[in-house]
Amino acid sequence: SIQETLAEAEQNVTLQVESLHLDLMTGLEQLEVAKTALVQADEHLRLAGLRYKAGVSTNLELLQAETSQAEARLAVHQSSYNVLKSYYAWRRATGLSLDATPPEPDVVGAEESSF
Repeated sequence: SIQETLAEAEQNVTLQVESLHLDLMTGLEQLEVAKTALVQADEHLRLAGLRYKAGVSTNLELLQAETSQAEARLAVHQSSYNVLKSYYAWRRATGLSLDATPPEPDVVGAEESSF
């Protein structure tokens, strides 16, 4: 019947919205984890730079720390993108305007470290 079809469609929409909301919340958690990893990579690079300047480590250790920092920074940007993608998918599913400006993801450590 039409009422059963309507109820099923309503349930499907509700499940989709809940799933998209969960994706958004998971993405926000992943972004926080990525930010924490970037802070740690920044500190590791800072210490590797100090050890290198003091002559107690190799250039390889410094390069590995730089690579780790770059990978951590990339993970933050990828997580930020995923959050925005989830945010707009959720807004679309809930019928909210897609013209709204989302909150800016706070990207920690966006500045380059220098020695």
